[in-house]
Amino acid sequence: MYRHADQDGGLHFYREPTGGQQLDISYDPRNPSRASARQPLYGQVVMALVTVVGLGMACGGLGLTGYQLFLALRG
Repeated sequence: MYRHADQDGGLHFYREPTGGQQLDISYDPRNPSRASARQPLYGQVVMALVTVVGLGMACGGLGLTGYQLFLALRG
């Protein structure tokens, strides 16, 4: 749980399960309760790689399942 102050000094809280000791938070000045954390470049690259590998595995699994189904129906 992180605490941040808006431009008027009001305190708001932000929950981030993967954060460290210090976190860069951006918030909407019109709605300070709406905030988001900036993820470092390393975290973005790792997340992109995991997503690409996961999508590749899912597409490969679906493709092989379709191929096996085709072979089974063909006889």
